Amino acid sequence: MSYKSTHLITLMVVVSFLTLLLLSRFTYFPANLSLVSGYSMYPSLRPGDLLVSLHKDIVGYGVGDVVIWCSSITYCTAHRVVELRGAYVVTRGDNNPSEDPPIPESFIKYRVVLVIPLTIWIPACLVPAGLYLVREKENVLRFLRSLGDLETTIFVVFTLISFAIIALIPVHPLTTQSMITKPSMNLRSVEILDPGSLILVRYSMRGLSLGSVTGCLIEVGDQLIKCSAYTPASDSVAVIVPPETYVRAYENGLTSFKLLVNLTLDKGFLVGSYPLHISWSKLSLSVNGTSLILSNPNYAPINVTQVRVTYMRYDEKTRTHKVAEVKELPGFTVGPRNNYTLLVESRGEYAYVMIKYLFMGDEIVEQRRINFS
Repeated sequence: MSYKSTHLITLMVVVSFLTLLLLSRFTYFPANLSLVSGYSMYPSLRPGDLLVSLHKDIVGYGVGDVVIWCSSITYCTAHRVVELRGAYVVTRGDNNPSEDPPIPESFIKYRVVLVIPLTIWIPACLVPAGLYLVREKENVLRFLRSLGDLETTIFVVFTLISFAIIALIPVHPLTTQSMITKPSMNLRSVEILDPGSLILVRYSMRGLSLGSVTGCLIEVGDQLIKCSAYTPASDSVAVIVPPETYVRAYENGLTSFKLLVNLTLDKGFLVGSYPLHISWSKLSLSVNGTSLILSNPNYAPINVTQVRVTYMRYDEKTRTHKVAEVKELPGFTVGPRNNYTLLVESRGEYAYVMIKYLFMGDEIVEQRRINFS
């Protein structure tokens, strides 16, 4: 084998070893060489510093160690371990104001064991290279003239690829937006569904999903009422409202109550407190033929305590309308979000129907005329 071939093979072995070190982030290799870019670890690590690392299975790691973790084959970060959380690890750049989001333990590849500053490793490489070029000037010139040879061309291409790897795949500063999506949860809406027996709470969620409801209470004034709830979807909670909720609010003249729920998430829990507003309205009365229709637009029932029907007739002698009969009818309840039809017996020409009920602590008296002819 010629001197030229032996020399070429030796150089290729050296370059191959360096390439394996550089490619170690893609596959298992005992050691790793990486360049630092960015200032997240300043002043411990500076841009251009060369990191010499050993695989975590060889040297292990713990809190305080600088590790190299990779979220993809082209994106790695060198940060210091600040906390171990079971299957997750929390790291932080020495120069960063806050911790990084927790990462899976499998992301950790190497522990940094040696840092060679840029001002040392660059001269350490350039000086020997310069001395070699001066000493082997004739051989180098002869080598350059022979670039047309196949084996020489392969060596040059191989070397250029190795330097490209060094230049293009450094250890990056952490940019969480490109690697880890931070879980978030915001309230989207809280609404009472007709006829008031259900409250639907909707959330806007990213990286989270609802588990189960572990607690449900409704606060009406100074009273707490137990409620039940379930999760019809991964982003919403349905609360079954006990009827006494609206009754208590109505009786106490309250226009709001508060929903309290405890939820488990796939990544934690939530304690929610949501105020809800109630609009109260008086009964709506309308006449349909010989019937009086009472409509209750509220979520609470309204009790009509008194019903009086005054029948009127026409007196031919005096040519005036006189009271023919007054009849008291039993009271009744108009259900929440419901109608009640009061049938009035036909007597005489017409009748006045008077109803009396309590509304938000006030006594309400209303009257309607029903014609029979």
